[in-house]
Amino acid sequence: MISTIIEEIQNCRNERSFRLIYNQIVEFSKKYDIDLKQKRRGDRVRTIPVRFASSIITSSVGHRPNDNNDEHQFRRSMFYPLIDSILIELNDRFSNKNLDLLKILAAMYPESQQFLEFKSLCSLADHLNCDLNQLQNELNVIKPMIKDEKLKSTTELYENLRPYKEASPTVMTMIIGALTIPVSSTTCERSFSKMKLIKQSTRNTTNDSRLSDMCLLAMERGLEIDFEKVIDVFSLNHGNSRILLR
Repeated sequence: MISTIIEEIQNCRNERSFRLIYNQIVEFSKKYDIDLKQKRRGDRVRTIPVRFASSIITSSVGHRPNDNNDEHQFRRSMFYPLIDSILIELNDRFSNKNLDLLKILAAMYPESQQFLEFKSLCSLADHLNCDLNQLQNELNVIKPMIKDEKLKSTTELYENLRPYKEASPTVMTMIIGALTIPVSSTTCERSFSKMKLIKQSTRNTTNDSRLSDMCLLAMERGLEIDFEKVIDVFSLNHGNSRILLR
């Protein structure tokens, strides 16, 4: 899908695509009475530096010329630079090496045809600095264990093998890597946004553990929580606790 998106954006970098978008802009402007020819507000008067007085340079380095808002300017200053910027970011984030690594992660998915195949996991093991011999031995033991388990996700595989993490440390490292490698920075940015709302001036005495728990509850509101079970666990662990009403 990623490769197709990159290819599609590359195919849009032509005169036909620009003409299609520009015609839509013109129709939109006519409909809402927007003047595309209107010049932008003028900047301060630019003067040529003294050291360039006897040279052929007519503007300072980095200054953009005051062009009119015509078709040529939209094409040169907006359309092509925007597409080039998107392509640079996509090719940098999803390089061939990264895409190959993401394809290898499918071998950790239970419904994949290459599920827990040693040959498919070698590149991932090399990326995570895991011992290949130890990995193969652990896979030979684990695959018969989970043969009859109806696993649907990598998370379920992790939960199923967690009681045996001391016996299969390499496989557990691979599973954790498969769960964390595809994660983007969106979750981190969302956590900081929630933390800013939670850690207010009235909560300066909140310790790190409580703040972490409150942020988790705020970010993962979609999780279904059995409050009766939580109350039962709390009552067992804190038998002497009492609710104080003030």
